Amino acid sequence: DVVGEIEALTNLTRATIVSILKIINTDKFALLQKNPEEFIAKTAKLINEVKATLIINNIVYHKTDERYDAKTVFSNDKFATRNALLLKKHIYNYLTSDSKIESDFAAELDNSAEVIVYAKLPKSFVIATPVANYSPDWAIVFDKDKVRTIYFVAETKGSDSDLDLRSIEQLKLHCAGEHFKSISAAVKFERVSSYDKLMQIVQLK
Repeated sequence: DVVGEIEALTNLTRATIVSILKIINTDKFALLQKNPEEFIAKTAKLINEVKATLIINNIVYHKTDERYDAKTVFSNDKFATRNALLLKKHIYNYLTSDSKIESDFAAELDNSAEVIVYAKLPKSFVIATPVANYSPDWAIVFDKDKVRTIYFVAETKGSDSDLDLRSIEQLKLHCAGEHFKSISAAVKFERVSSYDKLMQIVQLK
């Protein structure tokens, strides 16, 4: 039951799914015969991405009374090795990074006169979005006497251009921005490609 399986993955009605399948290109629809599982998975994924785009244009986050102990959010990296970075301003002495971009970024944060403290956020720190959970990379606290933006949450990417990101990633980043706006006007969330880009955003006094 192709329609039933797509229905289960997308929460659309059978009638809506049938109308979508009817307008699929004949060559594409022929893939159903060759690999039904792949066809169903890819069709459902595309439908969910379009749904997410429509939802995200109107998404709103509301602050709740729920609070978390810092110890449950910021946990030491048990897998840090001797190759990990030894740092002064990170909440823990060691940090393992996922890429050279992250390790370079951490080194610049650590040597920055404007940064008070920062943390590489764990993967367990997630923001719920219509497409998937999203985990930002960094939480940074700046010296209030030196910059205009004190609290900053950053996502480090190799580029600042939206064109270089997959649509699903753009949607998650958009939701993260709305999430942090709802928490406080004092918290700023941005995607940055380097420490220099970060400093342009926070603005030195």
